[in-house]
Amino acid sequence: MFKYFISATVAAAASVSASAIAIDATPGGLSGLIDTPDAVNELTVTGSIDARDLFFIADEMTALTSLDLSAAKIAAYEGPAVHLNVRYDENQIPAGTFAGSRLENVKFGAVSASRPALIIGQAAFAGSGLKSIDIPAGYTVDAGAFAGCRQLTSATMSSPVPDGCFSGCSALETANIGNTSTVGMAAFKDCAALSSVSGVSALKSIGNDAFAGCSSLTSMTFPASLTALGNSAFALSGLTAADLSACRQLGAIGDWAFTGCAALKEVRLPQSISTLGEGSFFDCAALSSVSMPASCPVLSAYSFKGTSADASALIKEDTAEIGDYALSGNTATTSVALPESLEYIGDHAMAGMSSLAEINGEALTAVPALGNDVWAGIDQPKVKLQVLDAMYNDFATADQWKNFTITYTTSDESIVLVPNHRLRGRFEGQVLKVDFDGLDVRSLSVYDVAGSCIAFIETDGDTSASIDTSDRQDRIYLVSAILADGNTVSLKLARN
Repeated sequence: MFKYFISATVAAAASVSASAIAIDATPGGLSGLIDTPDAVNELTVTGSIDARDLFFIADEMTALTSLDLSAAKIAAYEGPAVHLNVRYDENQIPAGTFAGSRLENVKFGAVSASRPALIIGQAAFAGSGLKSIDIPAGYTVDAGAFAGCRQLTSATMSSPVPDGCFSGCSALETANIGNTSTVGMAAFKDCAALSSVSGVSALKSIGNDAFAGCSSLTSMTFPASLTALGNSAFALSGLTAADLSACRQLGAIGDWAFTGCAALKEVRLPQSISTLGEGSFFDCAALSSVSMPASCPVLSAYSFKGTSADASALIKEDTAEIGDYALSGNTATTSVALPESLEYIGDHAMAGMSSLAEINGEALTAVPALGNDVWAGIDQPKVKLQVLDAMYNDFATADQWKNFTITYTTSDESIVLVPNHRLRGRFEGQVLKVDFDGLDVRSLSVYDVAGSCIAFIETDGDTSASIDTSDRQDRIYLVSAILADGNTVSLKLARN
């Protein structure tokens, strides 16, 4: 037995207008109950159907925009091949069934004792005309089920959001993920209109590219339950802030996780973070405030390239490596302290830090190794590098370091300023001591800041010289040494 109702109007040109129909079906019998399937606009199905009926709806009912399956059951099928398969499981909408269809609305039934949950197969509705979707709790949704639905504006579901589920749904504005635990890879990728994501309180995992390209998504709640944040998860999104401080089980930020977030201004990371992925905040030009964990052994390559964050807050006491381009283009930093743990600074790591005026390297007991062009674009002689007196010669002769104006503090806290040279000077009380450090010095002149010569010494092959300044009130002295080859080496010293 079945009941159905059809209303149709035939136009003068003999075309059939849209119609609404209700069918009480049995498995495989739907095609025999509808005389003009291409004229049906709305279909309500009760009873039981199988894969043959679902493919009939998709293939033959080409005008269909509304499908109500809320009271229908889906039986298993086994028999002659249908869409190349001879068997389909029960309670399942097969992969790709309604892909590219004109469907604008689909209704599914809630799970009950008499109505089991459905499985919505891979790409089952991909590229269709759906405008909204509500998936009942208990359903299973496979990868790409609603991908590319360019008219979809709202989505609600309570099951894990699978890989690519809504990828490319460019009109999608709101998503309620029903407090599920997982948002899969590229689940909302390139959903440019997405501005609201709710139901995130139980979220544990955000997959690679999950919200990449969601340029209208300005805010996101990161719950305490979050344990995984994948590569490029929010790349090119519209986030203005990312507060992950409550995520105390989150150990890593994925590679390129927030890259290119042009509006991102503030980031708060939990103390549990031990790994910052490569390029994690790459080219977030507005990023000026970053709350880092106390421990950060590696400032990963490209991690803060092009940001406005103060590097002094990013480099921690246990930082052993600053990766390639990690701080490149940072113009906000004026001073930075390098920790004792620092062993390596990568290619272009601090290139373009044009505001840098001072580097405190007093904690260093060895010269960190450098990659290529670490300080490119920095006027190094204008930057003061302060090191321990015992480390002065090592820095003064090291490639890429020796070009700074090197400063060091002796035991009596006298400061020596030495740009680019191996001549070494210090004060012992009122006596200026100058060590030639292997240079063949023929004469030594000492000047005050006004340019008046206050001492001249012919060195006769000596390895050092001493000048008594007890009768002078000057604090700054300029020392100039003429070498055997005719070159001149100079340094500037400050006396306390």
